[in-house]
Amino acid sequence: MQVKVLLFGPAAAAAGCDSLTVSVGEGATCRDVLAALGRANAPLEAIADAAKGARLAVNHAFAEATQPIQPTDEVALISMVSGG
Repeated sequence: MQVKVLLFGPAAAAAGCDSLTVSVGEGATCRDVLAALGRANAPLEAIADAAKGARLAVNHAFAEATQPIQPTDEVALISMVSGG
């Protein structure tokens, strides 16, 4: 299935766009979508790393790595930010 992922801040800058569509299998989870983002766009590989704190928001709410994704879900990459 195709999943459109919205990108913001450092992720959008690294990817050079404000969204990417990735292909994942039926029954894919947030973890699968994060992995697909890294494969689809090399600069996003380090940003879309759950071990480094990247998360997905699904339908305006933070999602666990094991949450299933539906093709109609609104998905956004929330990468770690720092600053003061």
